[in-house]
Amino acid sequence: RMDLIDDPESPNFIAVFEVPGLKSSEISVELHSPFLEILGTRRAPYTHQSTSASPSNATQLNQTNQTTRQGSPLRQTRILLNELRFGRFRRCIKMPEWITQSDIKASLAEGMLTVTWPRGPEPS
Repeated sequence: RMDLIDDPESPNFIAVFEVPGLKSSEISVELHSPFLEILGTRRAPYTHQSTSASPSNATQLNQTNQTTRQGSPLRQTRILLNELRFGRFRRCIKMPEWITQSDIKASLAEGMLTVTWPRGPEPS
């Protein structure tokens, strides 16, 4: 999610993105004119096998539970409530034609990515 802020008293536009748990090395902020592209991957801090109540999946689950590694049954982790989102994400914002990569500034603090770019000249 993001907020896009237009404060007429500021020389910059500001975009603030929620990116909890990500490091700056896991986020890319690039200008692909005329779009600013924010890319990243949010990885789950645990491993799991997605399950559902479908009969074919239940058969697969029974087969998995019977499989052993080095004589031990495989542990079957279930997600009881699934609201967190993991995986790749991409967000694009249309930029003015005159913006260059060097005009864009980004900082990451406490799970919030703040990206700024100059407001530019007022239209005549």
